[in-house]
Amino acid sequence: MIRGNGQRAAVVITGLGVVSPLGSDVETLWKRLIAGESGIGPVTRFDTTKYDTRFAAEVQGFSGRGCNGPKGNPRTDLFVNTRSAPPPRP
Repeated sequence: MIRGNGQRAAVVITGLGVVSPLGSDVETLWKRLIAGESGIGPVTRFDTTKYDTRFAAEVQGFSGRGCNGPKGNPRTDLFVNTRSAPPPRP
């Protein structure tokens, strides 16, 4: 990473986290990727009868709890919570 003044900045990676249709932890995601699995399936979060497309890559089992503080924010879309989710505890 290069700073605005042209000097290199130190970058420290302290862990990995993932929220994806293939899994919400690195180990599960990697196993499913190696197995060639797809995260695409029928849409389950809303009624799709009015739409031509009825499949998507939904993140299953993700509630968004713990995002944006202990109570969360009920007005925040689930998509936003996937971007600010805390890493799973080991």
